[in-house]
Amino acid sequence: MAEFLKNHGITDAIEDLIRNANRRLVLISPYLQLSDSIKRTLETKVRSGLQVQMVYRTDKRQPDDIQWFAQQRIPALGLENLHTKCYLSESQCIITSLNLYQYSQVHNLEMGVLIDRREDAALYADVIQEVSFILDMAPQPASTPASSPAKSGKLREDQLAKRLGLDETTLKTRMADLGYLKRVKNSYELTDKGLAAGGEWKIRANGGKYRIWPEGFQP
Repeated sequence: MAEFLKNHGITDAIEDLIRNANRRLVLISPYLQLSDSIKRTLETKVRSGLQVQMVYRTDKRQPDDIQWFAQQRIPALGLENLHTKCYLSESQCIITSLNLYQYSQVHNLEMGVLIDRREDAALYADVIQEVSFILDMAPQPASTPASSPAKSGKLREDQLAKRLGLDETTLKTRMADLGYLKRVKNSYELTDKGLAAGGEWKIRANGGKYRIWPEGFQP
């Protein structure tokens, strides 16, 4: 069942949605003026490999925020006549009157609803369909072809394990013991030490992700 949200509860719910997103995040907001808190959260999630897309209204853009999205390598798509405010992850979405605009978050009276995919699968699917339509309408930003791990001077973990004469499981266990990875349930996540060593996430075409490391990395 959808959950009713109002005023500051909407901002808290949006930040929770961003923090809990694991694979995909779409932010649709005509007006932009991101808070420092949301920027810090997005920076952390992008470093961990989250795929993020932003849609804004072309005549209401804030150049500083658009530049920030470019620095984070988050596609920011401009669309004329956009009035929708919707924030969506792979498991939840929020439809609301609230823009990602600091003044609105502090001063305006707002309301919205939180939809959970597990509890309202049909309603969530309807939102996905409309969000996909909006994304298809928005002109795509110019981009350069993504380089392969080999061309970027980095190797996938299976390639790195082969170079080191190890099997991939042994390599991951070693990197976790040394603090480059952290075991979370049945998978591994990059730590700050791993990021500092040059580890990074890459996104596959199907939405999956994998890690790559500098070719000369020696854990």
